Formats: sequence, C-alpha cells, structure tokens
Amino acid sequence: MRTKCFKLLTFTIWTFFAANALSQGLDIDCGRFKLEVSSISSMNFIYPADFNEEDHSNTSGKISFMSRNWTDRNKIYYETAYEQDLFALSSHKYLKYAPSQISVDGVNVSQSLNTITTVDNSIISDQIVEQTLVSSMGLKIISRTYGFSHPKYQDFAITHYMIINTGEADEYSGVDLPNQRINNLYFLMQRWNSWPDQHLSDRYHAGTNSFYIDYYGDEPADSLKIFYGWDGDDPDNGPYEDEGNPAYGADYEFLTPYYSGVGLIHADRSVSDRTNDNNKVTAVLRGSNYSLTNWSNTELFTYLTTPGNYPNPINPDLPGMNPKTEQQPRIYMSIGPYNLNFGDTVNVVMFYGVGARGTEECREWGLKYKNGVITAKQKNEFLRWGKTDLFDKLSSARRIWKNKLQLPEGNNLNPPSSIDVQSGPGYVELNWNTVPGAQSYKLYRAVGVKDSVLYPLLTQILTGTYYKDEDVNRGFDYYYNITAVDAKGVESSKYWARTSRKSAVPRTAQGVDDLSQVRVVPNPFVYDKSAKGNYPGQKDKLLFAGLPGPCKITIYTVSGDIVDEIDHDSMEGTQEWFQISKFNQYISSGVYIYHVESKEGRGSTIGKFIIVR
Repeated sequence: MRTKCFKLLTFTIWTFFAANALSQGLDIDCGRFKLEVSSISSMNFIYPADFNEEDHSNTSGKISFMSRNWTDRNKIYYETAYEQDLFALSSHKYLKYAPSQISVDGVNVSQSLNTITTVDNSIISDQIVEQTLVSSMGLKIISRTYGFSHPKYQDFAITHYMIINTGEADEYSGVDLPNQRINNLYFLMQRWNSWPDQHLSDRYHAGTNSFYIDYYGDEPADSLKIFYGWDGDDPDNGPYEDEGNPAYGADYEFLTPYYSGVGLIHADRSVSDRTNDNNKVTAVLRGSNYSLTNWSNTELFTYLTTPGNYPNPINPDLPGMNPKTEQQPRIYMSIGPYNLNFGDTVNVVMFYGVGARGTEECREWGLKYKNGVITAKQKNEFLRWGKTDLFDKLSSARRIWKNKLQLPEGNNLNPPSSIDVQSGPGYVELNWNTVPGAQSYKLYRAVGVKDSVLYPLLTQILTGTYYKDEDVNRGFDYYYNITAVDAKGVESSKYWARTSRKSAVPRTAQGVDDLSQVRVVPNPFVYDKSAKGNYPGQKDKLLFAGLPGPCKITIYTVSGDIVDEIDHDSMEGTQEWFQISKFNQYISSGVYIYHVESKEGRGSTIGKFIIVR
C-alpha cells in the first residue's frame, strides 16, 4: 500500500498558462470585490479592489482533492491519494457589457478586450470566468465564477465546481483511466492570507502580527459553513489597542475593518441526489502553514476525513519553533465523501466574499475613538459588525444560487459606454453618453491615486451628461467615475466606468527669462504620519512650480553631492518629484539645494528646500 501526492508532468505548461491568463485579466472585477482566478485551481481575492495595496485585505486559497483506495493508470494501488495540482485545459471570461470607452486629455485609457474575453449580453451575471481543469486522478472540473455589480451583491463572487469522473488524467485527449471508480472522494478548500505572519483563531504569539482566522459551522444545525479572517488586536503595540488598525497619530480612521471569508453555498447530497446538504462539510482543520505543509498525506487524510473541527493541533511554543513562521495560518475545509462511478458528476458551490463597515463610517467612528467619545470595547463592537455583514452576504449568495442566479431586485443598469475628460486651467470637464433607462447620474472623484477612495462629487441630482468640475487645485491629481441611476435609485457599477489616467489642472510655463518664480511646494516638507501626504494619496510628492518650460532640474545635498537629475521637457510649469534619489532610495531629512537651468537659454536659478521625515 502506498500514499501519493500527485505532481503533474506538465508543470512548465500550466505555470506559463497561469501567468499568461492572469496577465490578461482573468478575474472578476465588476464590483468593489476582485477575485483573481489562476489556471491551477487557486484564487486570490482583494478588497476593496479600488484601494492601494497597503490598505486592502488580500486573501488566497485553492481547491484540491483526496481519495481512498485508488489505482493509477499504471495499475499501482494507493491507500490514500492527495491531488494538489490541477491545470486548465481552457479558460475564458465573459462580460455582460463591453468596457467603457474612456479618453482623458486625448489619451485613450479604455480597457481592451483580449483573446480570452467575450462580450455576451445574455449572461446571467455581470461577469463570468469559466475554466475546464483536469487532475491526474482522472477528474475533470468545470468551474464557473459569477460576479455582480449590483451594490447589494458587489462584495462577493460565487463559484460552481462541477466535478466529473471522466478518466482523463492529463492535457492530452483520450481516456487514461477507463471505467474507474473513485471511492471516498473529498473536495478540499484551502485558505490562507498573503501576509507573512498571522494568527490562528483567538490565539496570540509575541512577535507576530494580528490577523486572525476562525470557523463557524461546527454544529450540524448551523445553516452557514464558513471560515473567515479579520484584523484583531496586536499586544506588541503596547498601550495601543489596534483591532481594525486605527490610524494613530492622525485621525484614528479604522484602516482594516474587513472580515474576509470562504463559505459553502451548496454541496450535492450524493451523485444521484442534487439537493443541498450542508453537512457534507466533514471536517475543518486549522494549523500553522509551517507544520501542515510538512504533514504526511496519511496525517492530513486522517484529520480531514474524520468529522470534527481541529483548531491548531500543533503547538507553536515547542522549542526551536519560529513563532512568526509557525503562526502563519492555513485552514482546510473537507467536503464529502462521494463515491463516483465512471461518468458520474458531483456539484460543489463556494462563496468568496468580504463584510465590512464603510469608509465614511470608519472615519467618523475613528474620530469618536480619538476624542474619547467611545471606548476600545465600543470600537471593537462597531468593527465586529463586519462579521455579521459577511454572514449576511453568504446568506444572500445562497438565496441567489437557489434562485438560479436571478437577483431579487433585477439587474442594475450598464455604466456609460463612453466618457471623455478634458483638463483645463482651473477646471476638469466631463462628458459621457446617455444610458438607456437612466433617470440621473452620479459622479465620484478620487484624489491623488486612482486606487483610493471615491467620494461623491455632487449632492444635487444630475440629469444631463456633462459636468464641469471647478473644485480643483494645481498639483493635485484627479480620477473620476460616473454611474447611471435607475428609477429605483440603484446605480450601475462604481468600479467599471472610471478613469485610470490622472486629470491634472495644467499650469502654463513662465516662458520668460526671469526664473525668480521657481519654487518647491511644500517647503518645508513635513512627513504626514497618516500617510495621506501633503498631496492626497501621494505622501512623498514634492512639486517644482514656476518652471520656464523645458529645463533640467538637479538636486544636491548641502555638501554638493548629486541626489537626482530630472529632465523636464514639457511646456507645463510644474514637475513632480517623489523624493527618490537616482540610486532608487528615499532621501532622508535635511536641507537640499536645487538648480534649474532652462533648455531654451532663458537662464538658471538656485534655491533650497527642507525635508523633515
């Protein structure tokens, strides 16, 4: 008797396909939730998808299979088989509507379609990613992931896995395991987070950070089966109670209010009974990544096929263990068992989603916490509503699946199919096309970086298809989004028709021989602890203003060493600099000298600026 962990012979092929597929945008991204799908049965979801990377929740996971008493194509018998690596025979993405055509200052920034993407107005959801995967156990898995842009359903995705015993064990055509029977097959969902050091549920180990993982659904009567993660308190922060990561030193905004989760929507009772059976979740195993990846297949199989919930069976305090490594969590959910004759099919449907308080709420309550209006306990009760929100979203996904993916409210409108943005001195103009069925439109604006918070630009109802934004400042970068609103007040996706190129209020170059107006803004530069920066979203930005047109800017230390050289070749009178030296390093606090020399013979000037970091 043997145990076996399968490794595909086509490693280089599917690795290339995975990278290629992801580079072409094989993901669900029509809402605030983004699910990246790879061709090797793994996925990564990001929330909020419109935030920059250091401010969002990033969760990873994959599917795999285990079985007992299986024989491979070479007639070798295995007592336990563990299939970790699948690969895609095909992958495709379907869109309900084409990407909006967007132009910013004459530059086309529209998302282009690729060879694996098709627009199909008849699909049931706003986006679908469909894959056909094959395992060396002779299983073919057809997965369909559904994404929604409706505001009530934009924070999760639903994936339907149809698992078929075809006997096809590789990417080549033909049956490799004819008439095989697979006994005691378990579908495994693994979940982990991308941070390098985290906690298991309700445990803390000095030297690690504060991301926790837990599971709900231990009791047979529990209607939900879900494992989830959140940002808890890190005692290493001393007197600072930091559940939700308050922005200490600034406005105390709660930066990580997210509860991310993976849950069961549906599992066939058997291959002959398609009714849902929540109790097909046999076992949940939580442990450290360091330990579980070194377990034998027999150990994993024993835990994952024995009914129960096994939290952290390995002790991280054993001598010689590295707490940071040991505490990195991994969690498994096993669904089964199923017995599949040749040609049999079984269905499993999973939920991937996030529950969270809104950004504005987190700012409002952060100020309350800063000013002593609420206690740490009240802060945490406020944040833990995200868990309730997550569970409600899983319940909504279950209802949608039961209703054959029809939304109770009906689909929301498409976004505008074209947007044109033009920047001018003291304004930014926006034009867009009419959306059929729209009663009005809403405008949103982000300042600084495109993947930051979108704020409503107007309070009044806008029924036309033109707006001139005059609430703008030089040196600030602006990004816009336009949504269509139907008669019920429901918006189109806020994250689909948006500009990805900055709109900046231009300042014409001085164009004279007098360079006395050249200056650095702000000066002095004092680093903002909130990381929001003197220019919103661009915490390290400095602006050279009053430039004469094309010129060369050289920055020196007070001892005369060159820090950086910038060639300014436009007729605009400003130039950004992000305090990175020519050696690709951030500069330190101190006094710096700049020298600006016109490339058109208009003279030169010297000045100084101060950095306090």
